[in-house]
Amino acid sequence: VALKIIMKLFNFKSRSPYVVGVEFGRTTVKVTGVNIAGARSVDFCAVADLPEGKDDDAAIRALQAALKGKTLPSNTACLNFSDDSLAIRRMTIQAAKNQQIADTLVWQAADKVHFDMDTATIGFKLVGTSRGKAGAESVDVLFAATPRELIEKRLKTMKAAGLSPEVVSIVPSGIETMIRLDEEVPASGTVMVVDFGCSRTDIS
Repeated sequence: VALKIIMKLFNFKSRSPYVVGVEFGRTTVKVTGVNIAGARSVDFCAVADLPEGKDDDAAIRALQAALKGKTLPSNTACLNFSDDSLAIRRMTIQAAKNQQIADTLVWQAADKVHFDMDTATIGFKLVGTSRGKAGAESVDVLFAATPRELIEKRLKTMKAAGLSPEVVSIVPSGIETMIRLDEEVPASGTVMVVDFGCSRTDIS
């Protein structure tokens, strides 16, 4: 079922039906090769330790170690974040257009994360609306943010290891997307997604 869902996440009509998933965690880098052509299959799963400090060259060597001996029909890859650099928060702010919401999050969420929001990459989605007593409309926003420098480092690491990253995602979002695309999951109702990690548990 999961492999059918992955087919919907990528437009494989113009590229090789193969994707390498890379997840950088707090202490390890995990790599999975998924073959979509013919008999769908997970070709391999590998894990390599990340040294403390996450030196760029050390991260490249760790990823290369995870890929060692693997034959990749395609270097198309997706990057997933799950380490402590990722902040996922929910806030209620005044209703506005998407760009204005992004700008608002930069300064309103500054005291809710442990890094500078001015130099962060932010993604968000609206999860609800409400109106105050004065009639002003507010929106509930679920947002994820991580230092832009770290994303650039991870993309550089993947490219140095011979991969071509085309998708950047986070664990809860990726799992949630797979559930939403799963035809066996009812379209109505609420589904809770719980991801147990090494140092944190994400619930969405």
